[in-house]
Amino acid sequence: MAEGDKGTEDIVGRLEALRKRVPEEKGLKPDEDLGGPDDRRKKTYRYVGIAIVVLIITGVMFLGYKYIYAPAQEAKEAEEALKMQEQAEFIQAKSDKTAEIQDAYSGLPSEYRTDQSRLLEQVSAAGSIGELDAVDITGPANAAWRAYLQERLDEVSKVSQEVEMRIGSETYKGYDEIRMQIQRTSYSKLKTAVIQELQTEIIPIRLPRLQAGGVPDVGNIVNVYYKTVRGKTGISNITVLAKDAKVVAVIRTKSSGSDVDLSESESKQDTGGGVEGFGTASSLSTGATSASLTGDFEGSAGLKSRKTTTEYKVEIEELQKAAAASKLPEGYITEVLENYGIKLNKIEREANIGDLDTEYLLLLEVSEDEALKTVQKIADENERVGSDRTKMNIYITISKTPSWASNSRNNW
Repeated sequence: MAEGDKGTEDIVGRLEALRKRVPEEKGLKPDEDLGGPDDRRKKTYRYVGIAIVVLIITGVMFLGYKYIYAPAQEAKEAEEALKMQEQAEFIQAKSDKTAEIQDAYSGLPSEYRTDQSRLLEQVSAAGSIGELDAVDITGPANAAWRAYLQERLDEVSKVSQEVEMRIGSETYKGYDEIRMQIQRTSYSKLKTAVIQELQTEIIPIRLPRLQAGGVPDVGNIVNVYYKTVRGKTGISNITVLAKDAKVVAVIRTKSSGSDVDLSESESKQDTGGGVEGFGTASSLSTGATSASLTGDFEGSAGLKSRKTTTEYKVEIEELQKAAAASKLPEGYITEVLENYGIKLNKIEREANIGDLDTEYLLLLEVSEDEALKTVQKIADENERVGSDRTKMNIYITISKTPSWASNSRNNW
């Protein structure tokens, strides 16, 4: 019985092995289920469930990446980029500050550059742009350049009292004017300043009174301007020909103040004074009165009138000629006529009455460059106006208040 069971098991085993070999030969997987419709439906549900799970997992991962991971990553990258940008800006600011310090002290002698090293050390030790901005360059640089140029001014002034300073197109003359400009000008402009002995020329300009500054006087400091009219539009443009020029002489035209004419008259009348002589009269009146005397009287009666006239006339030009010809003592002429024209100006100014049509020949002391510009305008006929092309568009103003103007202003 036992042997029968064993044989049965062998048969079953062989059939099972045969069953397994049959699907493999037909191209099917050994474990593939060849069941019925229920098995296929279960497989379909299983595949659909797996697909849904995969989709859910994929969606969750996508949403997590888009709304959590990506923004966090972008914020991190932006923060890192900002730090890199700030670091680059700080490095550039440090470089710019260093270059600014070097430029501020460029051109100064070593003894005036003591603050440069200190400023560079402050820049090197700065840890932020705020600390860099706190490094003050302007104050120390201004002090250094002002001290240097003041010493330069003193050196040039020892050689000559006539000194000038040029900054770009601006020119300043005289020790006091230059010193004041040095103290109020920043180092950025002082770096281009040139202080040197003033080389001057004296130029003549003939102008009517209005254009000559009104009441020019020797020693006045004046500015010379030129007016250019543009074509048919009539728009004018004013340029400076000379600045702070010195008036060294003022000459009036002969038609104004060259003659001195004075006249003086005196008349006297005596009422009832009578006259010398002989004769008789039946009555004697007493002039403007209504009273009269009757009888015989010797002599005549009436008004006695006397008149005296004095005239004084001097031609200044003739006196000058006489003195030049040694017909009159030169000392006498000098004493009498010294500054005659200037005195006329002074009296006219004080009296507020004068000859408005007079002309002046002004001798002005200007620099070489200013002399060239001014002479070019004077010599060029195309720059003149008027039917006779003799009038010039030059205007003079008194740039520094003279003493007489200061006194007048104090009396206002």
